[in-house]
Amino acid sequence: MAKKLTEGLVRGLPFGGKAVRDTEVKGLMVLCHKRSKSYAVQGDIWRNKRKVKCIRITIGRTDWVSLRDARSRARELMAAISRGEDPTAPLKVKAFTLADAWELYRKNGTLSPKTKKEYSGHLRRDFKNWLTIPLSELGNDRRMVREKHEVLTAKNGPYAANAAFRTFRALYNRALREDPSLPPNPSVAITFNQESRRDSSLTREELSTWFRKLDDLSPIVRHLHMVLLFTGLRRSEACTARWEHFDEHKGTLHIPNPKGGAARAFTLPLSTTLVGILKYRRKENEKLFPDSPWVFPSNSRSAHIEEPKRRGLPNPHSLRHTYRTLALEAGIPFTETCLLMNHKRRDVSYGYITRDALIQHLKTQQEKMSQYLSDAIHEGNELLS
Repeated sequence: MAKKLTEGLVRGLPFGGKAVRDTEVKGLMVLCHKRSKSYAVQGDIWRNKRKVKCIRITIGRTDWVSLRDARSRARELMAAISRGEDPTAPLKVKAFTLADAWELYRKNGTLSPKTKKEYSGHLRRDFKNWLTIPLSELGNDRRMVREKHEVLTAKNGPYAANAAFRTFRALYNRALREDPSLPPNPSVAITFNQESRRDSSLTREELSTWFRKLDDLSPIVRHLHMVLLFTGLRRSEACTARWEHFDEHKGTLHIPNPKGGAARAFTLPLSTTLVGILKYRRKENEKLFPDSPWVFPSNSRSAHIEEPKRRGLPNPHSLRHTYRTLALEAGIPFTETCLLMNHKRRDVSYGYITRDALIQHLKTQQEKMSQYLSDAIHEGNELLS
């Protein structure tokens, strides 16, 4: 039964009768016991569109608490319940949350700015409602975690859903190192969507057609695509190349912040062809973008090219695939290719290799690779004529 409660109505309610709900404040009610009456609040706690529990909280006896004070307290309690909080839960030390795990994880000095941005984006877009939920609750509700992955798959696609939950898995594992009492990582309940590599390599025969299409690009973007092919660099590594890291005398380009962060920094030996491209680019940049520190400057906010992808051309990352694939045809040994591309290898002996001691040897391999690509593009013609 629901009525607008008044002091007179509350006093007139019979002992032992049915509870009467207030129509003015949601959740407030009067409970009529055998020898007393009391104000109480009842509400449902919902999280992630699922009802967690129904709770009832006694405010106080009607002859001790005024209706006005009962309504005020009821509003406070219902506000907490609507936020998913449980006012009946015992006070305890602040629970470890996903937001706390991210704060720990982001302090890792080896994380690249790109990784931090990616993880932060996943938390902001995909796990906004989970940030303050205790990890112990998430860990004990594998079904909710699995269903969240399914929702993201339907909403954002299989690749995006997998990427989001790789972030979640990494953060939860970091939290486990901090608090071993947490339940096992609930992402084990997820069946990750099947993925396939979306970037395919160009064949040797396709390179001449690809090269002709570069004529439609601006000189800076054209040279960027050529550098991507002739080095196998990742897009971000090439786009953020700076003149201070180019040593024309030694014929090298230092990559200070590759994938994996500063700990994976490496110096890339350049072929004669690549050195020629960069020397030409520096001369032209002085006319177009004087004093720019970037090898591939632009009018973007960052002042360098951020997205080299262009209509009618393969994805820039496919040029990295092309470099790796055609290195086999060019006869570049596997280990040397890994070093040139800054790939990780898991065998112990690889970790004992001192890259800097092999610069001249790797430069020889880079020359061999550039010659192979140049021949494939237009049989013996100079790349920069």
